[in-house]
Amino acid sequence: MFSRLRPFPPPPAWPARLRATFPCHLSQITTNSRKFTRSFLVDPNFLIGTNVLPFTQVNNLMVGQPVSARVMIASTLGWSNPPNATGGALTAATFDNLWHAPVNTKPSDSTWSNWNGNGRDVIIQRISLKPLFYNLILNTQDTNNTATFSINTTNTTAVPANGTGWNSYYLSGSVVGLCSNGVVQTRYVLNRNISFVFANGAWSGQITPTLSATNAFSTVASNFFGSAWNSGSKFGGDQSTVLSAMANLMLDYTLCANQIPAFNTEGTRGIYQMLNLEATFLDKASGSGSGDANNPAGLLQ
Repeated sequence: MFSRLRPFPPPPAWPARLRATFPCHLSQITTNSRKFTRSFLVDPNFLIGTNVLPFTQVNNLMVGQPVSARVMIASTLGWSNPPNATGGALTAATFDNLWHAPVNTKPSDSTWSNWNGNGRDVIIQRISLKPLFYNLILNTQDTNNTATFSINTTNTTAVPANGTGWNSYYLSGSVVGLCSNGVVQTRYVLNRNISFVFANGAWSGQITPTLSATNAFSTVASNFFGSAWNSGSKFGGDQSTVLSAMANLMLDYTLCANQIPAFNTEGTRGIYQMLNLEATFLDKASGSGSGDANNPAGLLQ
């Protein structure tokens, strides 16, 4: 119900705001079936970030986890209206007494001392708003592109760099826009605590290692190949040569990893076999081959 109150107004505005979303008369919200008043109460220590009610969610407001985000609706089924029927401010002690009052008992707080009804007639609905907020963590590792984000709007906020990042709480159902250089790459409906990281001009979140490595290498390789050529290169040290060497290195590493799942005796022998194979090719290329057929380079012991 209270998710419909966003942004959160102070208690006197709740009935009218709820009436706008429920097909009923306003009196059905302000009074119960016995025609006694419903009292809308809020924890006096209620705090969202540095904000008390009313609270309006915005992009650039970094908000910590809500503190004492508790509200109550108190009413009675007999005798008379509950104390503080108009929903006025309560002390922290009074609010705690009502919050912890056992079911079917009359609250022990002094505000209820003049209410002569039975404890079974006391109806208190306790609601914590804390579960309505989720943690969003954003980080950027990109020094060449600008990471920005938006919350429910097209207005964007930059993610602080240098490892600072962005760490804030937003209402469940908020639409997070993840942008690169001001252009939206993707949108995400916030329905749990989650984090995203920005690197190589792209946002990622909960990606598998294989897909991450493939995409990262593809992006970096493309950016590297499209960069300015090294005009001073005299020995083939250009982008094409470097990328080819890197690809060969990654291939050899993959073959090595598949050959040696654990560093045992047989695994070490596998490393020597790979070195010998490469040495054989080098020997043939240089015309100075040595060793025998099973140990061409003389390395395998």
